Amino acid sequence: AMLVAAFVEFKYSLNPTGDNQSPDYERAYITSKTSRPLEAFETDEVVVNSDLDEALNRAARRMANKIIYWRP
Repeated sequence: AMLVAAFVEFKYSLNPTGDNQSPDYERAYITSKTSRPLEAFETDEVVVNSDLDEALNRAARRMANKIIYWRP
């Protein structure tokens, strides 16, 4: 049985100096900690929504930590 996990992929940039240069974006790839059989994702909308919610919350925490602990 193939196991899969929900994931969120995004790009972000921290540019607190406010200069007009194009910021360099970094990629982030966050998964939920739960791996499930593929059939669970195909048949159960509640499972998909809860796992995506977990992945989004983890991504938000990662972004918050990057901002809070940013050092020039």
